[in-house]
Amino acid sequence: MDRKYSTAANQEQGGSKGNKKVGVIVGSILASLFVICMGIYLFIRKKKKKQKRDSTNHGRSRLEQLPEDTFSISHHEEDLDLPHYDFTALAKATNDFSFTHFLGEGGYGPVYRVTPSALHEI
Repeated sequence: MDRKYSTAANQEQGGSKGNKKVGVIVGSILASLFVICMGIYLFIRKKKKKQKRDSTNHGRSRLEQLPEDTFSISHHEEDLDLPHYDFTALAKATNDFSFTHFLGEGGYGPVYRVTPSALHEI
């Protein structure tokens, strides 16, 4: 009789292990589906926001939307006594911004070597 009870107990334990495996598989599938659905939702949401932003900008870039006087240099009396050079003078002094005069990158862009004599000749 003890043998009957031991086989029944073994079958019961095996059944619970099988249920655990099924639960883990179903849980994994549901979690994967949730992640995929969230990814699709976020992708569509981002795409709609971009379309809305583009339609309000009428296809113009952010730079084109800025007022023209944003980049103008104002010459006030309180400015420092720094020399102002036009683009053609700088291009000539740097040999049209050649690589031989290139020093590196600064916080605002490329930096070129120019001797003061090259600017005074202009």
